[in-house]
Amino acid sequence: MDFNSVLIQLTVTLLASGCGTWIAAWFAFTRYRKEKVWERKEASYREVIEALNETDEWIRSSYSALSRDTDLPREAKERLGAQAKASTAKIRKAINCGGLLLRAEAVTRLREYRAAMDGFDRSADFQSYLAKLDDETSACLADVVKIARAELGIC
Repeated sequence: MDFNSVLIQLTVTLLASGCGTWIAAWFAFTRYRKEKVWERKEASYREVIEALNETDEWIRSSYSALSRDTDLPREAKERLGAQAKASTAKIRKAINCGGLLLRAEAVTRLREYRAAMDGFDRSADFQSYLAKLDDETSACLADVVKIARAELGIC
């Protein structure tokens, strides 16, 4: 073998291994980015679902107190009230920032939920208010879970 053929073989080998390495790194980086986006989407949906569940817990506790014709203890009222405010803030945050990670239909559904909640007459009978809120929260929760499962590929 002469020097030129060795140099050609060495060059081809280096180019082939360099291209193979670059392709492998590109596939790995692409997969990594997709997984990170999926994780962020999953966390966003989880936060929204947790907020809706917190609202549901407030509704259930209030229903329970009404059915027993008693009032909730002050500590429970404060805890549930703070929880309800925090869940409302999480839902507003998801509406405002959700377009980055949540599907447009999920953001639209959350906007409808907030509009419905804001439209309920709080001065009317508290039990009627809770019933409407319960229906809307349950429907929104079911819709968001369905949307999240479809987007995240969870059966």
